[in-house]
Amino acid sequence: MSYPRIYSLSTVGILKHYIHDYLFHPTRTDFVGPNGVGKSIIADLLQMIFVYDKDLIKFGTDGVKKEERQINTLPYKTKCAYCFLNIEVNAGKFIAIGIQINSQKGKRMVPFVITRQADINLKINELDIEKEELIFAKDLLKEKEAGAKEIVEIQDLATFLYEKYNLRLNFFSNNDAVSTYYKFLYDKNILPLNLSQDKNLKAFAKVIQSFSKAKTLNLSGNQSSRNLKEFLFEESDEDIIANFQKEQSELEKILREYESLNKDIQNLSNKQKRLINLRELEQSHKVKFKSFKEAELQNAYIELKQLKQRESEEKTQITTQET
Repeated sequence: MSYPRIYSLSTVGILKHYIHDYLFHPTRTDFVGPNGVGKSIIADLLQMIFVYDKDLIKFGTDGVKKEERQINTLPYKTKCAYCFLNIEVNAGKFIAIGIQINSQKGKRMVPFVITRQADINLKINELDIEKEELIFAKDLLKEKEAGAKEIVEIQDLATFLYEKYNLRLNFFSNNDAVSTYYKFLYDKNILPLNLSQDKNLKAFAKVIQSFSKAKTLNLSGNQSSRNLKEFLFEESDEDIIANFQKEQSELEKILREYESLNKDIQNLSNKQKRLINLRELEQSHKVKFKSFKEAELQNAYIELKQLKQRESEEKTQITTQET
């Protein structure tokens, strides 16, 4: 058996699936059934668990009234819904990853991780859950009065899981936090790609979309091979040329900026040399000017002494003449 692998997928309040658990076969990954039972929604949910950017998510089918399916329409008659995967990371050892979907339009999905310890930076063998402790769809329902059950909000779910099952939940509610979620998936070898990089995220989204044969994938006609290539790699020959020309233009712009900056650097270097030369001349001038003033002062002092001596002699001579 190769690990990690998806052990099960659970839905809580999801359209057409409601409260349900699906066990995955160790080797087969196909879903069969008549139209309209929600096969494509399974692939769509897999997209959403791993792809946080709603602009990259492409649903495999439309809604029942041929309207474009929206993320917020997936919760069925409930404020929020959940979908999560139990991932078998080693034989008999698991962690759970999933998302909360809000029925309110404009609200983002919230990815989450369920582990044994709260610090997701610990080693995987310190975080994994035993098989008998696995969380399934019904475990996210809270008992109400008169035997009714309700779906627990994500803000309260961490406390609920800790108190009832002694498990820890971390959720990621913004872009920076989701980068931590992607880093966790990559560092723990759950995914082979670091999805915090846009290029990886975009490519990964395309691969998952191919599982549900998304509307954007057209495999009919004699252009099916080309369509598949463009679907997976997103670039036709025209796109490649356009990207090349764009990159070429950017490179030429960088080269022009480099040339301009290089000239500025040369000018500044020349100015710096001249300033250093002027500074040296200034220092030399100060030293010589100081020496000149010292000599001038010394000469004035000698002249003063001579004048004082002459004055003394003159006074003596006057005294002699008066006598």
